Amino acid sequence: MTATGSEFLAQIAPFNKLPAKKLEELAARLKIEQAARDTVLFVQGRSEISALYILQRGSLELFYSEKDTKQVKGFLHRGEHIGGIAILCNNGVSIRTVVVRDDALFYVLPKNIFLETCTEFPEFADYFSDAFDKRMLDQSYATIRNKHLKKEPQSELLLFDQKVSQVMTRNFSRCKFDCDLQQAARIMNESQSSSLIIMDANDEPDGIITDKDFRTKVVAGGLDYSNPVTAIMSSPLITIDGDEPVFEAVLSMLHNNVKHLAVTDKNGKVVGMTGNDQLLAMQLHSPVNLIREIDTTRLLKDLYPIHGKLPQLVRNLVNNGANAESITRTITAVSDAILRRIIEFTLDELGEAPVNFVFMIMGSEGRREQTLKTDQDNAIVYENVSGEKAKEARRYFKSFAKKVCQRLDLAGYKYCNGDVMAQNPKWCQPLEQWKKYFSEWVHTPEPMAVMHTSIFFDFRGAYGSQQLITRLRDHLMNLLDDRAGLFLYHLAKNALQMKPPIGFLKSFVVESKGEHRNSFDIKKAMTTIVDFARIYALENKIPSTNTLDRLYDLHLKKVLKYDEYHDLVQGYNYLMQNRYLRQVAAILDEKKKPDNYINPDNLSSIERKLLKEIFIMIQKFQQKMEVHFTGVH
Repeated sequence: MTATGSEFLAQIAPFNKLPAKKLEELAARLKIEQAARDTVLFVQGRSEISALYILQRGSLELFYSEKDTKQVKGFLHRGEHIGGIAILCNNGVSIRTVVVRDDALFYVLPKNIFLETCTEFPEFADYFSDAFDKRMLDQSYATIRNKHLKKEPQSELLLFDQKVSQVMTRNFSRCKFDCDLQQAARIMNESQSSSLIIMDANDEPDGIITDKDFRTKVVAGGLDYSNPVTAIMSSPLITIDGDEPVFEAVLSMLHNNVKHLAVTDKNGKVVGMTGNDQLLAMQLHSPVNLIREIDTTRLLKDLYPIHGKLPQLVRNLVNNGANAESITRTITAVSDAILRRIIEFTLDELGEAPVNFVFMIMGSEGRREQTLKTDQDNAIVYENVSGEKAKEARRYFKSFAKKVCQRLDLAGYKYCNGDVMAQNPKWCQPLEQWKKYFSEWVHTPEPMAVMHTSIFFDFRGAYGSQQLITRLRDHLMNLLDDRAGLFLYHLAKNALQMKPPIGFLKSFVVESKGEHRNSFDIKKAMTTIVDFARIYALENKIPSTNTLDRLYDLHLKKVLKYDEYHDLVQGYNYLMQNRYLRQVAAILDEKKKPDNYINPDNLSSIERKLLKEIFIMIQKFQQKMEVHFTGVH
């Protein structure tokens, strides 16, 4: 087998770069394994690969899964191999799901021997790192830079990695609306359930009663057991989609002050229940504790130090292999909770607002893409009123906005250098004025107007009347029917001024002097993807503001092919992960303010190659945008 093995290896890249003596040595250490047709060898993101598998006979099929969609990524045949990139670049975690299509026989090179060969022959290792391009990083963006760090308990990751449907109880208890309390108590006791869904006359879920309802309303309240369940029922039923991560379920329970949620399928039908008991074990080391601390804070001053706990929380998540989306969701949830409590404290102090309003957040906050280095971008939209009511509203919101912005600054969310904040009277206006602003910016896309749209058109409501947000967004979508081409032209021209930091010879373009000498700003590189997603989303009247959501919607509308969508998402997430790592290092290790500057000399060769691939990919998408919106070829 040794002679046959060495001859076989000599025909395969990159073994054909090795000297004959080394090939004979490796051939002597090869093992033989077989796998039958339809065997699942490895599962994407889950299976650990401990060897290089060289296919001597048979064929393999490779899959990639994204958002429950399985994509066939290719086949492997005799002489091809799998596992090298995962070992070198992805901490030994499989990057694809691999299924045997024809009975297979493998030559297996153990991991330790493979790594020894990579160390001894750099050109051998380069083959795998060169193949590791932007499309091949799916499991953990953190592992490349953090595999040497000690792992912490990973229970917090279950909050992001598991869907609600995976932890729900399918056989939930129920009864009709005309059932009395005696019968309801009997059903809950027999099923050993702490909740009971109440069905209406059409056999649709209408509400819920819990064991707490029985304790507080029936036993302590002295309510007669002959009363119908509707006497203590909570309605409407609070639901959550089964495809949502567990983290969102926990947040919903906290925000709604409930211990049970009804779980729905894609059609909105209730298919199960989830409650505190199922989720409690997952919360011990999770960001949820921080959210709970915020929600239960009784003194305003106690809110101010909480933002300072985020860097260590983010580092823990990164070290555990959390992906960029999970980390961003955490930061957004914490920031939203702090803002909500500040507004609640301010309303308690000033009294109820004289008219309906919404506290609107824009920019990275509006996109749900905040990092540890962030400032305020916010505004107030309030109901259209006239006369004395308008004067009263202006007086109230002037004081309200000043207090909220001031308190956000004290809580770690610094004032905006461009004064894009609600405390600026220009950005504290009735809905009608906001519609005029949007109309002016679209119809007269001057440089300042274009700059405003890059901030204000990524907006969402953080607190208050979401109906005002809906009306403003509807107005924006309608504007895009009228002279949208000219507006999008100027938007694209402005976006194209931002270039990824890579030169003609594929070298990084870095700062030549100053504090960040020999580094590049990774935020600017990310901005190119954010701008791309925004412009195409506006053209296609997509209401989403989050960059990844916009890209997914563009893929659904067939504006982006799957490979284009996938490349952009992977590139964006990898850049975001590096951005988090840099900010955490600045805060916790260097005791400095967070920044977005990356020094390529501090990266491994694999990381540098991957970043270059991403930047080249961005250039191609910018060219696509330039041709599409400006007509330049």
